[in-house]
Amino acid sequence: MRKLFLSMGTVLVVTLALVSGVTTAKPAWAFCYCQTTDDYSTPENWGMGADCAAAQNDLAIHVNSVARADCGATQTCLGTLHLVNACWWNGTMYQADGYRDYSCKVCGIPQQ
Repeated sequence: MRKLFLSMGTVLVVTLALVSGVTTAKPAWAFCYCQTTDDYSTPENWGMGADCAAAQNDLAIHVNSVARADCGATQTCLGTLHLVNACWWNGTMYQADGYRDYSCKVCGIPQQ
């Protein structure tokens, strides 16, 4: 009986050693950074609101979602918001037109 438990224990240790080698976690010193924030630009978009501040905020929400769809929510580096038409009354609401520069984070392990 004791030999059976020792054999089972040895098999378990060997199996865990092999599996842990396959699922190695990323080292603690791996990092992500933004090289620049003007690698890409969103298409021109628009935002609307009750005043100019609300319209510009709505524009930022729209262009930020485009950038995040490209890079991923936690991997997006947002750059300058460019206003093409700063703010104007479109007959119904205030509107702001523009686009945003952005890039995607670069992640890696430093070379030694």
